Amino acid sequence: MAGRLALRSAEPTAVQVFLGSTTASLNLKRNAGGNATPLGSIKTEADLTEITLPTILYRMIFKGYYNRMHELQLYERQLYGPMFKVRGGNTHVISLNSVELLEELMRKDDKFPSRGDMTLWTEYRDMNGLGYGPITEEGEKWYKLRLVLNKHMLHPKDSVQYENMINEVVTDFIKRVYHLRKMSSTGDLVPNMSNEMYRFTLEAWWWECLWGILKRKVEQHKVSNIHQFCDVIMEEWKRTPVATCEALTSNTMMWALYLLSQDPKAQETLYQEVNSIIKGDKVPTAEDINSMPYLKSVIKETLRMYPVVPMNSRLLSENDVIIGGHFFPKKTTFIMNHYAISHDETVFPEPRVFKPERWLRDGRERPIPFGSIPFGFGVRGCVGKRIAELEMHLALAR
Repeated sequence: MAGRLALRSAEPTAVQVFLGSTTASLNLKRNAGGNATPLGSIKTEADLTEITLPTILYRMIFKGYYNRMHELQLYERQLYGPMFKVRGGNTHVISLNSVELLEELMRKDDKFPSRGDMTLWTEYRDMNGLGYGPITEEGEKWYKLRLVLNKHMLHPKDSVQYENMINEVVTDFIKRVYHLRKMSSTGDLVPNMSNEMYRFTLEAWWWECLWGILKRKVEQHKVSNIHQFCDVIMEEWKRTPVATCEALTSNTMMWALYLLSQDPKAQETLYQEVNSIIKGDKVPTAEDINSMPYLKSVIKETLRMYPVVPMNSRLLSENDVIIGGHFFPKKTTFIMNHYAISHDETVFPEPRVFKPERWLRDGRERPIPFGSIPFGFGVRGCVGKRIAELEMHLALAR
């Protein structure tokens, strides 16, 4: 009996195996903030504060957070700090609420980052005969798809080719707004601006929803390269302006207009900048936008204050990792609370104040890069980022 006990106690733990695989001479691990963590002091997830799913449900239902999930992030960060564990039954996730932990996780991401369990998504698409796209695909198939899309979608020059088509839609939108204002009882009111904005904005994430339809379109047109494929998509979108997956652009534009309406000084600054570049009835171009730093800052600040995706998850499926001085085995799921991070006053002073100037490169403020990542980071970053940004910039400039 004593022999068996001695043998069992000598078996290495997962943490010991992980640490043993490092170079013998390496006595320190550094986190994203540059702080050294002695290997001997590394903790496990068992050392984290744990809350249960029923606790969260109670706060949502009885504390009124069911439609204020972004504020629940702030509340729980205040209670439990930058990292804690949420347990529901036999599963659990690790919640991250600081920019340092977020950066550390992102920089240790897998080659094939996983979003987690996509079973419901894939089953739905299989039942309806739809293919998979950049969001639902996983593993090496996803990686090959992203390599093709990244090459032709994430370079600024590739989004420029769509500026004329985007400007056509913006022109239609402006005409529609003028018409609705004229027809309203007051002569200056648009009854439902959010619906109109939603109808006339190109959505960066609409690819996933139309993937099955577009797959058939591509076959019909016998598309031979990615540029021709994008042309087919854009033409299809022009005929189906409401067929979108996420209201990324429309939501951001609505908040930008609201914030500017509440800040006359910012509105005037933007107006003067646009007028200095765009003369008369000239339609702005992507090149013009590059000369409007304040306009770009307005969009960045809007996305910081009102991120379209306030949280998302990441499943590290390939390797064990150390995050924030804690060891986590592979297959651990992390929840990244972007709203809590982008409203951290240690990262963004006066986080609830609309300050586009904080993004200007004039030395006034230097925002931490991972403090606001509305389009994600790394290989899982939004493939439609450039087009979405171009659309918002062109629309706001007009």
